[in-house]
Amino acid sequence: MTISTMVSKPSIRRLPAKAGADQIIKILLEDGVVIIEEFRHSSVIDQLNHEVAPHLADYAKNLPAVFANRHGPHCKRINNLVAKSKTLRDDLLNDPLVHDICGKIYTEQQRTDYWMTSAMLLEHSPGGKAGPYHRDQNFFPLAKLLGAAAPLVVLNFFVALTDMTAENGGTRVVPGSHLWAEYEDWSTAEMGVPMEMKAGDMCLLGGKTVHGSGGNTTVDSLRRILILGVQAGYLTPYEATPLHVEREIVDSMTPLAQKMIGWRSPTIDGTPTWTVDCGDVGAWWERSTRQQHEPRDQ
Repeated sequence: MTISTMVSKPSIRRLPAKAGADQIIKILLEDGVVIIEEFRHSSVIDQLNHEVAPHLADYAKNLPAVFANRHGPHCKRINNLVAKSKTLRDDLLNDPLVHDICGKIYTEQQRTDYWMTSAMLLEHSPGGKAGPYHRDQNFFPLAKLLGAAAPLVVLNFFVALTDMTAENGGTRVVPGSHLWAEYEDWSTAEMGVPMEMKAGDMCLLGGKTVHGSGGNTTVDSLRRILILGVQAGYLTPYEATPLHVEREIVDSMTPLAQKMIGWRSPTIDGTPTWTVDCGDVGAWWERSTRQQHEPRDQ
């Protein structure tokens, strides 16, 4: 592997959540990563931890080999969080700052809607090994082919549910790596900067930025993080969320949150996609629901 001659920035820059989307995006485009401090109050973080606790307690590793090998025996990975966390559905999927950032990156700059690709929880216990460096956007062949010239089509919002430190496995990030001309260079371990946050902070990571989970070298400190991935609406999500969330739950969600999980149609340059009879999926299922409840002639 060719070692990049570019010098990584010495740290991950930080802003308070109140700084707003424009300042956050400015740093994101320059560095590929930015930490947003005090994104959520401790009461919201406590509720999220409460909601995921039963799933962590009953956790039985049933991951494909590629993920089992990547995460190792000291990591728990919980997917399909929309069906498991009311706070995720009601709070995070409707967050004004998240939508302001996504609206400016996708809708304003690329003339496309956006939706959730996945919502997962990762917990690294003491002894957990570091994961390999990667770029999330390389999951899509065209984005990988275009490299640094590709539009930003993946945004990951890392919400810290516990304090994250270099010692307990804080994700290692290589700021500036989204701009490397040698795009297949995924750097070396020495270039990674740990994503260090207090519980309630959030890190916004661009899909072209090199990163990898850190190793947990502590004896008694868990690292727990919720990762909300949001991508351009013309890309297929990683999780088939509409298939595994019960209709009763969907009906309790706002139209905005429903759109995030594919129960309403995103648009590309104003034209809806993910449609039924060329129309919005949400309008179709609302119409179907009314028809099911209308009295029928005997």
